[in-house]
Amino acid sequence: MDPEPFRMPLFSKNFAKRVGGVLSKYRHITQYLKVNSKRGKALDFGTGFGAFLPVLSELNDEVIAVDAFDDQLRAAKDLCLYMGLKNVTVLKVARINGLSGFEDSTFDTILATDVLEHNLNYKDIVVKLKRVLKTGGPLIVSLPPREHLLYRIFARREVEHDRERGHVYHSSKGADEVELFLLKHFDLELKESAHTFIHYTLLRGG
Repeated sequence: MDPEPFRMPLFSKNFAKRVGGVLSKYRHITQYLKVNSKRGKALDFGTGFGAFLPVLSELNDEVIAVDAFDDQLRAAKDLCLYMGLKNVTVLKVARINGLSGFEDSTFDTILATDVLEHNLNYKDIVVKLKRVLKTGGPLIVSLPPREHLLYRIFARREVEHDRERGHVYHSSKGADEVELFLLKHFDLELKESAHTFIHYTLLRGG
């Protein structure tokens, strides 16, 4: 049985903080992209509903957006159609070996926001992200910070996940492990905690 999702009261202070965190994340990562991305071909790994596709489309000649879930993919495709993002291709990929179809050094920029910590096979994903990123290209990642109370609480629980899909629901420990593994494979250029709910990391392919 799937665990019940955490539901935050609509008018609580924590809900307001979470909304602020989302807006802060979008603003900061958008700025990182504008300053650090090199025009060319970009990958939005785990695009979700495609929030960053407009800015990626503006800054790149070609954008590939991938996700494993149909509802997110439909929303991302609708966004591209509505905004006329003709240089964006939205693709469904498998949770396992989802990057195997891309050749080495394919992308000039890779964005992976709020996605790596939700995958049991994150080590394999990180290795493949490095493979498909051009040398010196930026990988911009966001992960939940270990210090937030909600994540401390969830970290005391066993990691709950759907074994068939390999999707992790809550784990601050998992996010910490992802970050440590990332630093073994990429050069850290910038790390910033812009909000209590999220931090941002800019890495470079070696």
